[in-house]
Amino acid sequence: MKIVHILYSGLGGHSSVTFSLVEADQRKTNQHILIFYGIEDLPPGSIEKCRQLGISYYFVKKQQGLDIGSYKVIVRTLKAVRPGVILLNSVNLILPVYYYRLFHKTKIISIEHEPNHLKGKKDWLWSFLLVPLSKNVVYLTGLYYDQMKQKLGLLFSQRKITVINNGINIGLFKPVVPATNEAVFRIGMLARLSGTKDHATLIKAFALLLKKNTITKDLVLEIAGEGEKQEGLKALVTELGIDNKVHFAGMIPERAAADFLNALDLYVHASLGETMSTSIMQAMACAKPMIASDIPGINNMVLPGQTALLVPALDEQQLAAAMEKLIIDDNLRDQLGANALNYAQAHFSNTVMFEKYERLF
Repeated sequence: MKIVHILYSGLGGHSSVTFSLVEADQRKTNQHILIFYGIEDLPPGSIEKCRQLGISYYFVKKQQGLDIGSYKVIVRTLKAVRPGVILLNSVNLILPVYYYRLFHKTKIISIEHEPNHLKGKKDWLWSFLLVPLSKNVVYLTGLYYDQMKQKLGLLFSQRKITVINNGINIGLFKPVVPATNEAVFRIGMLARLSGTKDHATLIKAFALLLKKNTITKDLVLEIAGEGEKQEGLKALVTELGIDNKVHFAGMIPERAAADFLNALDLYVHASLGETMSTSIMQAMACAKPMIASDIPGINNMVLPGQTALLVPALDEQQLAAAMEKLIIDDNLRDQLGANALNYAQAHFSNTVMFEKYERLF
């Protein structure tokens, strides 16, 4: 079966989950081809990963706003590839993909990633179009399924819609003891620097943490990712006078992401909206103690108090207090990390994810 995956070009969960899905196809019975689409350039790490896996890829650059020209390129690319299945992660492309489907025999499987409570009118338009125009629609969690069932009403099709949790390569994302300076305590976050994330609250909380006289360790904040909020966040760091304590690592490839996570002593995921965070799954699989925002899309994929501590979004005071608690309490950090690892191995395997998608293929 020739399967085309259409996904966002920049750093984010699309590429990581897609690569994990391809890696789980161990029998190699399917030919996987990737079409990256977006306003951001294709990261060198994604190119290298495609080469490592021996898969073909295309990159379609999108202009800001409505870009009909890029839609035409997508259709031409599909005509050249002629897939049996299109796995559509970038659901804003459902119209050109369906246009291709009108003239060619192929199956469209669309995957919803956007958190429902952050969707604008345009996002909801795609959600309503996906069901009639796709052969199957995949929601990542049971919570998302219930929300969409209520929102779509008569458009909801139990026959077409299924829940498949994202998975990660737990052979790559696993605990490794790094050779780091034990005197330095590293706190980090791995995510796009976008409006749906809450890096600003993390930075403000970290600044509060540096003023605590209860902490004797040398604290460092590591932020991996790129996006439209990058310059503003760097300006905030400068404004708070903590430039020497915050490091922006930029966009990093998947293998480097595993190294990045394993070098941390504490993972913090401050966010305003998630569907099923890939970074959280990766951090848990690396046995990282975690603090995360108490929002839908996070609080339904961790066990609060057991695999992560949850704090309200946009609350730097409570986030700073939770970080202080875990920095001081070594035993609680070890317990959270061990529980997170066990949970990730049981629930986030890419092999289980692939088996479910293969039934749809």
